[in-house]
Amino acid sequence: MGTDKLRYKKFLDSEDFNDILDKNSEDDLNSCADVDYQDFSTNTNYNYFQNHSQILENSIKKEYSNVIPLRRLALSFILSFGVYGYYWFYKNISFLKEYHELEINVKFRTLVYILVPIGNFIVLYDFINTMKYYLNKKGIESYSPFLNILGFIIFGFTPLGIWFYINVQESFNEYWKFEQNYLSIQRNFTSAEIAIIFFVWLSIIVLLIFIAYFLMNYTIGIQHLNGSLN
Repeated sequence: MGTDKLRYKKFLDSEDFNDILDKNSEDDLNSCADVDYQDFSTNTNYNYFQNHSQILENSIKKEYSNVIPLRRLALSFILSFGVYGYYWFYKNISFLKEYHELEINVKFRTLVYILVPIGNFIVLYDFINTMKYYLNKKGIESYSPFLNILGFIIFGFTPLGIWFYINVQESFNEYWKFEQNYLSIQRNFTSAEIAIIFFVWLSIIVLLIFIAYFLMNYTIGIQHLNGSLN
């Protein structure tokens, strides 16, 4: 019963239910905000809530917050041999654009991040610096954009590079937990992350097969050549 009461209060306090219920329904729910707990389960407004809360849950049950758990981040980097970093940039800058409705060309910046030397550090700096602005507005202790970019430049292509991604992601997570505390955090790998990891490992396997095939043919060719000479 305690769980139901908590869900009921959360429902009443939520801004999302205004988009689902009509004005009369809203007035009915507000009128029972102070219902005595002993009469809670028999209250007609609570029964109405039970019916409509399912609609609300169905509308958001597949939606997760923008938090990327550090464990998932680290594993994605390791299992993809760092390729995940490009998707990480794309995903986080997409979160920023959509949530704050900014005029950012996500695809163009991602292409620059992937393909353009020096330009990649410029767009990355702009992104984490913009994110720091919103972190500061919420009073969230964060990172130094300059020092992190310096770290990316020096260690970005080594195993130590992951530390700088984790450093900024930790602050991002605090921000999204504050802004989206009504949403669940996705702990498991997303479909995109699984696809990236699969593609990387498939590419490695294909490359190893190609190298093995080349070496085998090269060895056979050398043997044939030696046989001809003898």
